[in-house]
Amino acid sequence: MTAWSRPSTRPSWLGARPQAPRLVSGAFHDSIHLAQLCPTAMLFTPCRAGISHHPDEHIERADAEVAVRTLADAVERLLNEEETLR
Repeated sequence: MTAWSRPSTRPSWLGARPQAPRLVSGAFHDSIHLAQLCPTAMLFTPCRAGISHHPDEHIERADAEVAVRTLADAVERLLNEEETLR
């Protein structure tokens, strides 16, 4: 089962920003190397004027807070799922 379809992670990002699109990124970053070992996913935050990977990149604090809460929620759900499987 992929990380996107796992019940433990999907509600995390859907609840935070239900209007957020599900993206397939060509960026890969480190996930291309980890994907052979484990499921991977990337969490994107909107950048002002769409600028990323540049010194002018900027995200709003509120968007950063949503991203942190989403990640923490996903980690907590995965840990609880692991405990349930034991």
